[in-house]
Formats: sequence, structure tokens, C-alpha cells
Amino acid sequence: GDLTSFLLISLVRAGAFGSLPELSPSTCTLCLCPLLVAVAMIAGAFYEPHPKKRPLGEDAYFISTGDGVIGVADGVGAWGLGEEGIDAGKFARELMCRSESLVGRWPCGITDPMKILERALSETTAKGTATACIIALKGKWLHAAVVGDSGFAVVREDEMIYRSPQQQKRFNRPTSWGEPARATPYSTH
Repeated sequence: GDLTSFLLISLVRAGAFGSLPELSPSTCTLCLCPLLVAVAMIAGAFYEPHPKKRPLGEDAYFISTGDGVIGVADGVGAWGLGEEGIDAGKFARELMCRSESLVGRWPCGITDPMKILERALSETTAKGTATACIIALKGKWLHAAVVGDSGFAVVREDEMIYRSPQQQKRFNRPTSWGEPARATPYSTH
């Protein structure tokens, strides 16, 4: 994709982090600050598509800071190279748009990132595939769902203390979700 699909979480307050658990490559929950009652999310984004893929590019994101949920999707551009003529950006944008709407639609919002991705995928009508990452901050807990080489990192005082693992089938072939194959984080297309 055009965007390095990665979310950075920077924690301003120092404190005991403890050891990080070994996590599955598709979902995780981290206690960001065991000594704190809550951590606030401040988010921002910027996206500049590749000149050949303008105006909209192949990537998308959403920010719902009030709900503590952010996400990014990197549309798989290789589909546009074949006879399929699939618009990778359209798929990524619809997936993130539907993800964001799910956060505010359900009572008290949906905050389980994997449920958000699964439901958004089931509602997405555009053809294509994408890697994706959605994180939700609730109190001092960070919940995440990662598909492919999109991901997130936790940074404290300019030091990366955690980076989500990538899912690759082989070099330059990340796991992706969507049509035509409806691949999941646990199986690839």
C-alpha cells in the first residue's frame, strides 16, 4: 500500500509496565499502565497517497477518540493489476467506514476490535482485500486486532516498548481479509 499501515500509541506518563506477554498474531490485550486508573487517547492522522494512485489511494483509517477506538486498513493493490479490476482503496475505505460506524452504532459502542473487523467485513460490499489493525483503549487496557502487516506499536518516552507481530504468508505477501477469498486472520487466501 501507499501508507505504512501502523498505529503508534505514545504514553506520556512513565510507570511500571511489567513484562509483555507473548501474544497471538491476530488479537491481544495489553495493560498499558498497571499503576494508573486510566490512560487517555489523543489521536491524529495524515495520509498522502502515492502520486500514481491519487486522488484517494489504497489505504484508509478512522479515529473515534471519544470511544477510544482507531483503525487503519491497507488495500491490496495487486488486485487492480489483473482482469478483476478491483479498486483496493474502495474496499479499504468501506471496511474502515463500516468499522467506525459499528463503534457508535451498538449500545455503549462495540469495543472488541476483532468483532468490529469481523462485522465490518461481513457488511462490506466492495470487492478486494486489505490488511488491517484496529485498537481500542478502555481504561488502562489496550485491545487490538491485527490482520497482515498492518499493526501498532506502543511508545513510551521515545522508546518502543511493544510492536505487534506481522502475519506473512511469505515475503511481501501479508495475510489479508476480504473478497474474493474471504480470508481470515487464521487462514490465508
